[in-house]
Amino acid sequence: MQREVISVAWIDEHKSKVERQMSVGSTSEHTLEIISRQMENCRTTVRAMTTKLKVDRC
Repeated sequence: MQREVISVAWIDEHKSKVERQMSVGSTSEHTLEIISRQMENCRTTVRAMTTKLKVDRC
């Protein structure tokens, strides 16, 4: 399984920029699960990223 590292950034509830490096496998669902756990307060962003990740992986 090919893995890649992605950088995910978002603004938290205190308006601070948070950035994470993540190692990603081939399944975008697993990636999103990790991201959503780290972005509990940013559900809208996760929904927006779902579409983007699926497009990127076509």
